[in-house]
Amino acid sequence: MFEGFVDLWQDGWPEKILCILMTIVVLGLLWLALWGLYYLVETVHQPEYTETCVVTYKRFVPTHTTVQNTIISTGKTTTIIPTVIVHPDTWEIHVMFNDGQIKSGNFSKEFYDQIYIEQTLNGSFKKGRISGKKYLTVLGVPE
Repeated sequence: MFEGFVDLWQDGWPEKILCILMTIVVLGLLWLALWGLYYLVETVHQPEYTETCVVTYKRFVPTHTTVQNTIISTGKTTTIIPTVIVHPDTWEIHVMFNDGQIKSGNFSKEFYDQIYIEQTLNGSFKKGRISGKKYLTVLGVPE
């Protein structure tokens, strides 16, 4: 297989471009597989901890749209098709844990409306095996 790849590289420009594209695709798939493996090792089956945290920032992002252009090429013609992407309302809350790590998440409007800046909450999180980072899972108001 590798010899066929080298033979393609030694041919003309169209074959070299094909080799470059094949290399990019293979490297992209390899990166995706390694990232998936890292995520599995980092967070799967980790125990969940609860710790108090303080709300440092709240942000509401209203519904908005963005346009992404999709290029379709048939060899003879190239067509650009604009695709409208609708992003719904989001209510984002940033919290700081006792060790100084700041984490954020999107929550419901009802929960967002109950929270105020500098309020103390109970934050449930998982701790990464490799990085030691906290992955916020749930926020709750202390009883």
